[in-house]
Amino acid sequence: MAKRGAGLKRFRGPFVLHMMDLFRSIRRSRQPFALKVRFPRQDAAGTIFFEKGKLVHAEFRDKTGEEAFSEILTRRDGDYETIRGLAADVVSIERDARDLISECEARVAEKQESIQPELAITEEGAEEPSREGKKTTRRAKEEVKPVTKKELEVAEWSPPQPPDRGLQEEAWMKDWGEKTPGFRSAHIVRNDGTKIMEVSAEGAEQELDIDAVDELCRSSARLIGKADASELKGLRFETEEHLYYVSALGKGYLLVVSLDRTALPLPSIEHRLNQLVGALNDSLERA
Repeated sequence: MAKRGAGLKRFRGPFVLHMMDLFRSIRRSRQPFALKVRFPRQDAAGTIFFEKGKLVHAEFRDKTGEEAFSEILTRRDGDYETIRGLAADVVSIERDARDLISECEARVAEKQESIQPELAITEEGAEEPSREGKKTTRRAKEEVKPVTKKELEVAEWSPPQPPDRGLQEEAWMKDWGEKTPGFRSAHIVRNDGTKIMEVSAEGAEQELDIDAVDELCRSSARLIGKADASELKGLRFETEEHLYYVSALGKGYLLVVSLDRTALPLPSIEHRLNQLVGALNDSLERA
């Protein structure tokens, strides 16, 4: 019997930005596995099926296979849930999921770059006649900044070769931080807040207070629950200037990352963060 996951998880932007992160975890699953993806604003839903970590089938409205998979990836703003043990009736996709995801990322980036933000016809506060002959105030439309191709490229990260000396996890966090705009610090801690490893950007060494980390991790551990290799779990906290992410790792560890708020759009940050989480979890599993 198929078992549903812990509940719906929301996402913003094109689903493709989240799919690669999810796939890093899904491919380690040895059982049939499905993602139910919903797009409430468009009254649409699709299902993606995996078998032993391999993409095998997708359904979206009247489409199946690669066409359905691409359609799901390009849709925006919705939620998804994991359904363990749900197997596909047919195999409609033979190509590697990473190739399909990469192709879709490129199409999304090209489409976003071709979209020009809408400009207001008049300045905010300009008056124009209404249908009834009365003057009304027309407000300027807000400028929506899409995710650009450059931001998608920045969001890509993969762990470098292990160093000759020292811990590879610390080297990975340092490399990730150096290549991530707005990075301030990264900590690996236990659920009780005990600090195991720390990497900080220059000038941000005292940015996180130990007592604050302890409180944050205790609360986050209760809210996140037990880490699962088949899905990525975490919480985001925001202040006026900074973002804080607490991500569940295996074996009772947490990753705490802090960044500047304005460095990258949230989908790009979360996509990149999940790549680091996936690498750290792979290392913990091999340990």
